[in-house]
Formats: sequence, structure tokens, C-alpha cells
Amino acid sequence: MHIEALETGLRALDASLPCEGCGAIDLLAVDSHHRLAVVDVDTGADDTLLLRGLAHFDWVTRNVPNLRRMYRTEAVDFSLRPRVFLVAPRLSWMVRCAARQIIAPRIVWCTYRAVALPGVVGIVIDADRADA
Repeated sequence: MHIEALETGLRALDASLPCEGCGAIDLLAVDSHHRLAVVDVDTGADDTLLLRGLAHFDWVTRNVPNLRRMYRTEAVDFSLRPRVFLVAPRLSWMVRCAARQIIAPRIVWCTYRAVALPGVVGIVIDADRADA
């Protein structure tokens, strides 16, 4: 995944970061303001993506001391609350309704689609970001 397709200045810190009790974070990143970002990706319109993203947000906020040690050489402002990016090909109506009621964290939804290219399948992040 070209993470800059989600947002300019976003860069990856770690992939498949294990989180006790809630599965691995697909991608832990940092944005251009040095704020941590949880990026979770799903290949379908699975309503559990929202719960997974919120669980990972909770895990990150509870494990700041460990993350500070793990990424001490990175420019990360651990005083800022992490961001959450949830990426899926489409979003169910129920998830959109539920996400609108969540005050914090602000969730950035991005939809994607597969594009057939000669010899390879590409992924395009659609410009009409589906912020809830």
C-alpha cells in the first residue's frame, strides 16, 4: 500500500503490529504533524472494521510508554491522541450511522477499488473520501 495515497505526509512506522486481545494493527503510521495513526484495512464491507479500529485506538492510547520505547528514534508527538484510518472497498449504511455518533477519535474513512493493469492488479484510493 502506498500510504501517501491516504494522506500527504503520512509515513509507515510498523506493519502487523500485534495488540494483545484485539489482533494486529495493519499499519502504524505517523502523520505530517507527528501524530500516530492507526491504519486498518478490510477487503470487504465488514462491519467489524469499525470495532477493530476503535480497539486498536484504545490499545495505542493505553500503551504509549511501550510505543515511546519502541519508536524512540522516530519523530512522534506522543502527547497527541492517535488518528484512525479505516480503509475498505465500501462502507455499510449501519457503520456510517454508528461512526457519525463517535465524537473521538475522528475516524477517516477511505474507500478503494481494484484496477486491472497489464500483469498486475492495482488499488486506487477513491478521491471521494467517505469521512463519517
